[in-house]
Amino acid sequence: MAKLTQNEITILISQLEERYKAMHIIRERAQSVSLWTLGLFATGAGWLVQSKISLDYSEKITISIIILVIYLVLRLYYLKDLRSGFIGQQKVAARIENTLGLFRKGRFCTESILPSTWQNAGEKSCEGNFFNTTFVIIGISVVILLFGIFFQGKL
Repeated sequence: MAKLTQNEITILISQLEERYKAMHIIRERAQSVSLWTLGLFATGAGWLVQSKISLDYSEKITISIIILVIYLVLRLYYLKDLRSGFIGQQKVAARIENTLGLFRKGRFCTESILPSTWQNAGEKSCEGNFFNTTFVIIGISVVILLFGIFFQGKL
């Protein structure tokens, strides 16, 4: 591997900092959406279960369809786009980290600075489950709200 000049190292570090910032922002957005969805849907379910409102079957189906559409838009568009952007940032960051020698044993110390598995960032073999967990949280939110809709006034 060719030796990097100080200017090249400065440029790479600057780019790496931008990737890290972008990844933090994307994760924060996804986490905020999932937690707000869980909170709102759980609150809505609690309110429905405790309320004296009586929804007929067609109203329950209509509200359920609206909830499922909201879930699909969040999952298949918004969060999918965030995940795609996050993966792209991860891949670029891993390439920069590799170029800087952060995965090479002996570059800075006897072991590599970063775990070798991080070189796979953004790939299927990557260890991270943040977005899958986010999808599960939102899915659980939907189930809680649907439970509240169909069992409202019965508990």
